[in-house]
Amino acid sequence: MPKPRFAVAVLLAIGLAIPANAQPPRQPRFQPIEPARPADRTLAVVPTDAFLFVSVKVSKLWDNPAAKPVRDWFAAQKVEPLNEMVGLRPAEIDRVTVFKASWDPDEDGGPLVLISTRKPYNEVTVLKALPIAKAGLQPWRRTPGRVVELEGSMRWVVFLDDRTLLFIPRIDGKTAGPNLLAQLIARKPDGPLATALAAAADHDFTVGIDIRGVEEFATLIQADKNKQITPFISLLRAKTAMLTADFDKTAKVQATLTFADAATAKRAAPVLEEGIKTFADFLTIDKTQSSFTGPEEKVMIGWAVTVLKNAKVMAAGANVLATADVPYADDLAKLVTALPKQFGVARDNATATNNLKQLGLAIHSFHDSYGFSPGDVFGGGQKPPAWSWRVQILPFIEQGNLYNQLQTNLPWDDPVNLKVLEAAEMPKVFEIPGRPAPKGQTYFRIFTMPKDAKGKDRPWLKEGERGPTMAAVSAADGTSLTFMVVEAGEAVPWYKPDVLAYDGKLPLPQLGAKDADQFLALFGDGSVRSFKPSKLGERTIRALITPFGGEVIELPK
Repeated sequence: MPKPRFAVAVLLAIGLAIPANAQPPRQPRFQPIEPARPADRTLAVVPTDAFLFVSVKVSKLWDNPAAKPVRDWFAAQKVEPLNEMVGLRPAEIDRVTVFKASWDPDEDGGPLVLISTRKPYNEVTVLKALPIAKAGLQPWRRTPGRVVELEGSMRWVVFLDDRTLLFIPRIDGKTAGPNLLAQLIARKPDGPLATALAAAADHDFTVGIDIRGVEEFATLIQADKNKQITPFISLLRAKTAMLTADFDKTAKVQATLTFADAATAKRAAPVLEEGIKTFADFLTIDKTQSSFTGPEEKVMIGWAVTVLKNAKVMAAGANVLATADVPYADDLAKLVTALPKQFGVARDNATATNNLKQLGLAIHSFHDSYGFSPGDVFGGGQKPPAWSWRVQILPFIEQGNLYNQLQTNLPWDDPVNLKVLEAAEMPKVFEIPGRPAPKGQTYFRIFTMPKDAKGKDRPWLKEGERGPTMAAVSAADGTSLTFMVVEAGEAVPWYKPDVLAYDGKLPLPQLGAKDADQFLALFGDGSVRSFKPSKLGERTIRALITPFGGEVIELPK
């Protein structure tokens, strides 16, 4: 029998496959006039009583002369950025629509992604590009021509028709809930977002929001008690919000708040005007002061500020409109310049960074469970058995089944344990994509003071001992200024206790690849940063290695 999650996906496919104009039998003779449903399938599928949708006419934007820098960037990529995510190239896509059934993240899983193509797609080509789950093509896992299970961020792909694909994301194991299925099958013709969905077909970019969901969220977080938000709470009296943008010679942007009546809209107009000014000021400050804003984000924020500062607000019946007409071609060119030269390299760097963050979470979870961080031994007694810190955190990186096969009262290299470890595949979280290592080996290591050390400057670990407590490190140099795990120059077997030697007198070992002048570092507070050794300098690196050195450290921004 199909498993529950598969059954949910099949039900979802059935709900989406029901024609938009299907009517139940025995209709009353006289029917009220209903808002026209969008002809585009990605829009027609979206429930009119959903919380939010975003729709982009990719084909028009892709063909826009101003988008030539974007097309050139895609053409220069060795790895197709979109092809491996959705099985399609940008030039093949007509429209992308994303919608969320409920504002509550605990309801109905994540946002669903609908993609329509300019021409009928080749299902075989799409499936070849997508990361199909190992069991994705088994009979019970797939309804022919309809649903295929995937690996990665997307849980399922549903083939709705020869030009429309649905992607269901993987978020905390959820796919779709009963509320969403009910919305899809019932398909109310006159829900709050019906007007926005009908209008979306005529615009390059559209966002529709049911303000009731925003109001519920604002109540949950007690937004009315926030002094910065309180002056603008009255805007939540709107029923819906819609944002549209069309890109031709200039970008024409319009935001529409729809209220219950004209009087309420008239009172809301000056509130929205002041809110736009306040938000523009906030973005301006954030862009100039935040050290976490990347170059591409700064370009986008800068353009958003231009739109906000040029916005004109007026009340029109029960609506409040904010419109702006601004240039965009130069900003688009700047955005492309800010993008990484090679998407594949940027993707690998992001994956490696995320892997290191997951290791940080696992180490902190271990610490919460045992009261100390993992070292290169585990257990009690005068001579606790040797165990790599990487093996000790297996239960905290979703490798509990492997960990349970080990006998932790015996050393890692006892024949009983060694047989299990050598047969196991190294968990992917220890990999650095784009930097090959011998099979079963990792570059993620922790500085350790050897037993025969001549120096006295202790790094994070000391050979043959447990790891330190976070409280002890916080009280000394601070977890935010101490290396916990680094990308080393040499790889080691992932399951073997190893010593990345440091005692203050030994020469610094190589960090990162030889020809890269770059390495990743996980700090004791769980943050991850990338450094150039040549820029950071040996003195600062040594200070960051020791948790109890007492040095004054200033990191580069």
